[in-house]
Amino acid sequence: MAQELPATMGHLEWQSSYISAAGRRQCLGESLAKMELFLFSTCLIQKFQLMPAVPGQPPSRVPEQGLACPPKHFHIRFLERPR
Repeated sequence: MAQELPATMGHLEWQSSYISAAGRRQCLGESLAKMELFLFSTCLIQKFQLMPAVPGQPPSRVPEQGLACPPKHFHIRFLERPR
């Protein structure tokens, strides 16, 4: 004999504690992290000149061979800007 299921069975109740309107799933701290990285790199560029490790020899522009073609590793010097 078939048994009737309650009307609420299989129904998800919405709670106000759910996060809504977040769009695609993303880390809640992502925008904060991007702002912090921007401020950090801006401060470095304002306070220092980035120069090649060997004066007059800039880094190679030929990429590494591979799937993503990243730049080859290089060394730089941080020279403090005059105040």
